[in-house]
Amino acid sequence: MVALIMDDIFDKYRGDSTALISMLNDIQKKYKYLPMEALEQVSKKLHVSLAKIYGIITFYSHYKLNKPGKVNIKICHGTACYVKNAEMITNALKFDYDIIPNKTTEDGLFSLEHVSCIGACALAPTLEINGEIHGEMDTKKIRKIINKIKRLEGSK
Repeated sequence: MVALIMDDIFDKYRGDSTALISMLNDIQKKYKYLPMEALEQVSKKLHVSLAKIYGIITFYSHYKLNKPGKVNIKICHGTACYVKNAEMITNALKFDYDIIPNKTTEDGLFSLEHVSCIGACALAPTLEINGEIHGEMDTKKIRKIINKIKRLEGSK
């Protein structure tokens, strides 16, 4: 499956190594992350080392190396959220649900990432779940949200 999609991308850019970032963007758009097998194909096709590709991926924060969960949680760790104990929310997710930053849960339901700022400082601490902002969060509220999601997903 990856090879077919990659052939389309290689055809689009005709193997132009200067289009590496555009290729990475297209791959991530398709898969929601950058699968290792796709990166290996890019490396071979463009004669660019995986180390160089990895350097680019890690420089830009929007690239993801892990397959995202069905529910993507972003916890703000900007100054306002940090001083209002955003780390307690991260700890609750980690210890109560095994939802760990930069990982996807084994069942593929949740992924968690820390972000620099969500842009809702007045509502600190904040998090975003699949694009929806949740403000004035605490451990009780996050547990309620996660339990509701798990109930809804379990009934499908």
